[in-house]
Amino acid sequence: GIPADIQIEIDGDRETERIYSLFAISMPKLQKMQEACGSIAVYQGPQKEPDDYSNFKIEDSVTTFQTLQQIISIVEQLDIHHDKYREKRSSSAKYGSEENPIVGKIS
Repeated sequence: GIPADIQIEIDGDRETERIYSLFAISMPKLQKMQEACGSIAVYQGPQKEPDDYSNFKIEDSVTTFQTLQQIISIVEQLDIHHDKYREKRSSSAKYGSEENPIVGKIS
């Protein structure tokens, strides 16, 4: 066979941002799963409509709940950092610079 001489260049910041975005977009599902875990732990089974929990199979509700709690907390902390960065960037933006070029209407 042909030797695979493949070099991969990974942008850590970009990949981290993609993971963050995935969690941020999935936040409602994560919260719903956390509620399901709480319900299972407290009532020994889902008390709501079965459709609410049919998308997940939760084997260890306590550990899953704790893991989801940590993920949600970290994503919320990252949201705060993102908001601060956006505010800082927009307040220090120099229009007409390379970062914020003036894009006009071309006729």
